[in-house]
Amino acid sequence: MKLTNKQIFWLLFAVCVLTLLPFMGLTEYNTKGEPREAIVAYSILDTGNWILPLNSGGDTPFKPMFFYWVVAAVSYILGGVTEFTSRVPSVLSLTAVVVTTFLFYARRRPRAEGIITALICMLCMEMHKTGSICRIDMLLTALTIGAFYMFYRWYEQGIKRIPFIAIILMALGTFAKGPVGFIIPCAVIGLFLLLKGKNFWSVCWKLLLCAIIAFIPFAVWLYFACKMPGGQELYDMLYEENVGRMLHAMGYKSCVEPWWFTTITLVYGLVPFTVIALFSLFSLNHVKHLQCCTDQPVVKRFVSWFKHLDDVTMYSFIGSVLILVFYTIPESKRSSYILPMYSFVAYFIAKLMIWLAENNKKSLTYYTDFLSVCGLLMFVAYIVCKIKIIPETLFEGKHAADNIATLNAIGDISSWWEIILILIPTFVCGYWWVFRKSNQIGHKFNAYYFINIHSN
Repeated sequence: MKLTNKQIFWLLFAVCVLTLLPFMGLTEYNTKGEPREAIVAYSILDTGNWILPLNSGGDTPFKPMFFYWVVAAVSYILGGVTEFTSRVPSVLSLTAVVVTTFLFYARRRPRAEGIITALICMLCMEMHKTGSICRIDMLLTALTIGAFYMFYRWYEQGIKRIPFIAIILMALGTFAKGPVGFIIPCAVIGLFLLLKGKNFWSVCWKLLLCAIIAFIPFAVWLYFACKMPGGQELYDMLYEENVGRMLHAMGYKSCVEPWWFTTITLVYGLVPFTVIALFSLFSLNHVKHLQCCTDQPVVKRFVSWFKHLDDVTMYSFIGSVLILVFYTIPESKRSSYILPMYSFVAYFIAKLMIWLAENNKKSLTYYTDFLSVCGLLMFVAYIVCKIKIIPETLFEGKHAADNIATLNAIGDISSWWEIILILIPTFVCGYWWVFRKSNQIGHKFNAYYFINIHSN
């Protein structure tokens, strides 16, 4: 049976909801940022102040209010602020990223690329982690990525009308984190349009208009918030976070990291899918690959390659590079800041996986071997934690208490459904080795073959 795009859309939606949402309330807040965000939503419901609520200690919110409004609305419907209700917006945001990413690429590229790109967004470490906690980053990521896709649709339609959906998404993103909500989307589509040969002044005034409209709701809220108790502290904090951060003029040090930090976090944030690039290095015929065009300078070869890219691939490349460079500039860096580029980078990983499936299946086989071994080792780690043979005295330093708590939490897993969730990937990994040993992988367990046959 062949699946339509609509059927795959709802299948991905169901997988995201069923594998993420039921588990959001099982653990207490596990970072200092989660309760800090949740207390704002609690203060909204407790005081009825939706503009600038102050918590019991008199502290003001750290960010604009949209995320807190969403958490407060969900919590009001479900009866109060809890770990579950405060994490629901992040889960739904991750789900939105997955399904919209599938639709964006599946409608413009081979459907297999859309499916694999969406799955990478759902399963990579940083996206999964950020989509499971009470923080603003995943909501901002969903709004920013949505603006990227709507702006590209605007380009396909000839950039003649005002892209209202993109503006709304940018306005909400700005209302969630600040001006970065419209700066990044406008910068990506602006550079793309200029490189496609569009008129400079036409692009500039249209995007400036989009940015101004997107900024208005944030500016109106800020005007009224600054007139309330705590308004000056809020203004000072927003200035530090959005202007001082980029000018290296923050009055305090926050997450100060070297320039290469963003690149490193991108590599481990996309684990386990970045590992496939390492396996592909050992299978490519580098000599043959490098012999072509060796008489041309590197820059000229890059320009030639870039010019021959299709529009979707060029747009994804520009978005990836621009976001990475943008967040390399400030001293303050966190791994979650670059999440808006993950869907673009996931697209290139998907293209690599498909290329390997068509040209060098051994690399994919070795990669899946590696994943299956990791899955089996995770079961061994659970058994080790369960029988408590690791002494707590082994952990030292400022994170010792957190590591001990994690160790004990894993060992305390005992309910039947939790054990089933542990056993399912263990059996899958073991089953892989049954196929592996009988040399039937190539034609009986080829995910790429399944995608192309059943979803063309």
